[in-house]
Amino acid sequence: MDKTKNRIFYWDNIKGFLMLLTVFAHMLLPFQDNEAINSIFDYIYMFHMPAFVFLSGFFGKSDKSHGFEAIIKLVFLYFIFNSAMWLIYGDKSILEPMYSYWYLIALVVWRLTAHHLAKFSDITLILGAVAIIIGFFPSVDNSFAASRIISFYPFYMSGYLLPKEKGNKLAEETYSRRIPKGIMWLALASAAAFVFRTIFRFTDDSLLMFGYTETFEAFGRLAIIVTAVLALMAMRYIAPSKEIPLLSMMGRNSLWIFLIHRPITLVVSSLIENSNYPVIISASAAATIVICIAFGNNYIAAPLNRFAQQGAEIFTLHKKGINAAKLAAVAVASAFVIHAVAGVYSDTDNTVEELTPAVQTNDVLYRTMSAHQHTAFDNAFRLTFAGDLILLEDQVKRAYNGSGYDFSDVFEYTEGYISSADLAIGVFEGPMAGEAAGYSTSNYDDGKQLALNFPDEFGEAVKAAGFDLVTTANNHLLDKGIQGAVRTLDKLDEIGLDHIGSYRTAAEKENTHIKLLECQGIKFAVLAYTYGSNNYTSDELTSPALAHLTSVISGTSGEQFEILKEQVRKDFDEAKSLDPDLIVVLPHIGTQFSNSIDAEQETWFGIFKEFGADIILGDHPHAVEPVYISDYNGRNIFEAYCPGNFANIYRENQGDTSILAEVYIDRNTKQIIGGGIVPLYTQASADGNFRALPIYEIQYNDDLRKELSTDDIARADNSNKIITEVLFGSRMDINSVTERYYFDGNGFMRSITNGLEITDEIKRSCLFKAMSNADSICFIGDSVTEGTKNGGCPWYEPMLEHLDGKQITNHSKGGCTVSYIIDTIGEIPSSDLYVIAIGTNDVRYRDEEVCAMTAEAFSERINELRTKLLEKNSSAEFAFIAPWYSTDGDSVSVLPFDAKLSLNEEYTASLEKFCNENNIIFINANPYIAEKLSHSPADKYLLDHIHPNSGTGVIMYSEAVLMSGE
Repeated sequence: MDKTKNRIFYWDNIKGFLMLLTVFAHMLLPFQDNEAINSIFDYIYMFHMPAFVFLSGFFGKSDKSHGFEAIIKLVFLYFIFNSAMWLIYGDKSILEPMYSYWYLIALVVWRLTAHHLAKFSDITLILGAVAIIIGFFPSVDNSFAASRIISFYPFYMSGYLLPKEKGNKLAEETYSRRIPKGIMWLALASAAAFVFRTIFRFTDDSLLMFGYTETFEAFGRLAIIVTAVLALMAMRYIAPSKEIPLLSMMGRNSLWIFLIHRPITLVVSSLIENSNYPVIISASAAATIVICIAFGNNYIAAPLNRFAQQGAEIFTLHKKGINAAKLAAVAVASAFVIHAVAGVYSDTDNTVEELTPAVQTNDVLYRTMSAHQHTAFDNAFRLTFAGDLILLEDQVKRAYNGSGYDFSDVFEYTEGYISSADLAIGVFEGPMAGEAAGYSTSNYDDGKQLALNFPDEFGEAVKAAGFDLVTTANNHLLDKGIQGAVRTLDKLDEIGLDHIGSYRTAAEKENTHIKLLECQGIKFAVLAYTYGSNNYTSDELTSPALAHLTSVISGTSGEQFEILKEQVRKDFDEAKSLDPDLIVVLPHIGTQFSNSIDAEQETWFGIFKEFGADIILGDHPHAVEPVYISDYNGRNIFEAYCPGNFANIYRENQGDTSILAEVYIDRNTKQIIGGGIVPLYTQASADGNFRALPIYEIQYNDDLRKELSTDDIARADNSNKIITEVLFGSRMDINSVTERYYFDGNGFMRSITNGLEITDEIKRSCLFKAMSNADSICFIGDSVTEGTKNGGCPWYEPMLEHLDGKQITNHSKGGCTVSYIIDTIGEIPSSDLYVIAIGTNDVRYRDEEVCAMTAEAFSERINELRTKLLEKNSSAEFAFIAPWYSTDGDSVSVLPFDAKLSLNEEYTASLEKFCNENNIIFINANPYIAEKLSHSPADKYLLDHIHPNSGTGVIMYSEAVLMSGE
């Protein structure tokens, strides 16, 4: 074998290896909420693209590379493949390349310009500087791949300027001489990748070379460049020169793997999204190998190469006749025309409810939390943070039992949530100065002077509820003077409740103002601050006489602000020196009774993030304020501005509304993966104390509900709406409440509704048997099937936990009739079983253009639908559900209630006859539903006149369908 062939295999082996990594990374892309997968993805993306670009530059030296035919070939391939992906998945501007196809545009630009720019001395360094600087210009984005063309250009130029002889020299060296150096370069690259990823915590946008959000990211880009250079050197020394059959073949045909793999990875990833992480990684690796072999073999590459050549010859006049390339170009162009025409008429489709703003405008379909996300959260370390633990005058008096004070009922229904946390933190907002100092006066805004003081038993109750740490940095710290503040700490020590935020002496503050906690292998450094204390100015609190009592943050500018900011910086420097995994800050700051963040909060939270905070748990406003996960220089930051009061007698200004805020931390990586919210409502019986009640318990705990009035339920419903609007941007009523609302960096995630009990009777039902025997099930219907009105929870969702391993799809649309389903038949996948619930809108709307106006016409369209679905799978089975029952007061229906019921029964009878004649499963769930509604308030199950709520409603509808089949 001659050296030329050796050199070809050498480069092919490198390209084949890089192609495997590329496909594998794209398989893992949707699963980066898992830290192990995210690490694999990040490490691949730190070098694989720069290495590919370098190779493109090395092989792009010839005049032929920037000749007309070569450029036209790239343009043709971009037009075909990018356009096809845009037409299928297009959710962005046509000017922005889809997925990996930006690289084709980049090659066009680089090939047309490199031979000109190469004439300038130090051009690679200049391009490197430009690559770093361009990140400061957000207007240079992914339109026409501009940001990536500029940012990766230094690697292309490096390959372009590397002489062919010098580049091939390594291939000629014996492997035994090269491998030690290769291992050295690999070690350097690995170390650099680990260190830089730890420091910069790269986001996907950083790795894709998009614009910076923070100045700090410029150094991160430089780190990526350094890592990529080291990795490229390692590959060049380690790559074998001999042919490795499959690997060399993949490298030689890497263009076609690159062009075809992306849509396949999207499909395969969607099929494994509910698997556990080991399965996801294994399946992704297997799929990667299959894809690369399937599209990187010579048998596939040969016709595809001819296809590309035909594309380049389209503009060659002497080449006439029809070929595959011309047909593809015409097909894509025609698809664009059809897409444009369809867009013009998209506002006049068959979805009547979509045309009615009162029906469809405010509907929100939430993301659903996947099975592997649930597993990650369930296995994570949970930090729970409660709002202000505060006692006003009558709260103290209500706790008196004749011989002392009992506050256990305050925590009766929340103790389980608090004590089960791995770390529970609260805000102890007031002193325990002793009975002689006088307990709390005033219930707030009642004309009395407000001064707080809690019985010692309250501290014991807080400890017994499960709190591990409280902050005493608050504006009521000195309500009973310095001695009261000191006694508070003495009593907390006696009780055994850890604390931070106030101090007895300067020496104590010096030694304990940073609390280092190690919980289950995770080290937390905790800092606490307050904006001030009642009856004292900031100057007084920071004076030598009082400075030891607490730590102050105040203002947004000025000399004192700068002094306080510098002290906070020193605190963070000291905290970092303790080498914690996470830094937690507990600031008492904000505007009272406001759901919005004020300028002081925004300023100081920004300072904390800048200095290195990972978790910021604020309080003081006595109202629920935003809680979310933000990205700061690639770090996930948990920010809670205020959870509201824990339980408070003052219930005006949303005083009865609060939350438990939860931080979820991966136990292995020590990184924040998400958050949770337990919504709370404050309630008291005539003779009891004010207690925090989880709204989920209010809705589903039968024993608790017996203690509550309808007014309590209504107020709890309002609290839930306030909480969800403030935190997630939309109001959810109490019927949609879950035990916890989960979220991650992308916002709220809806939990799957479970709770359906599968009885022996259900197991014997025809539908349950059919679903058990099917590998794939497609549910088809209208808004009840889509979950249009309840956040995206379909009527059948409670069944899903009993259909594990089945491929479940949903084709539905709020407001649609059977005609819409027929018109969109092309979007419905082939399935073993179709469960179809359609027709209620044909009855309700009475619109000749979109509705089946008679029962006979309805059955005819049902038959047409079934016939078209059988063309997808001739052995498919069907289950038809009668048009859904709707109550009186149906504002969308044009018919009187009795007439609507009568017509619905006609359509149902016609559907039943059709099913019986064709030996198809028929289900009429309406009698079961009507019976349930006749004995319970409608709002127990329904959101309105027809839509089940996402809790008891969909469970009841699932039961109704399974219990009603023939």
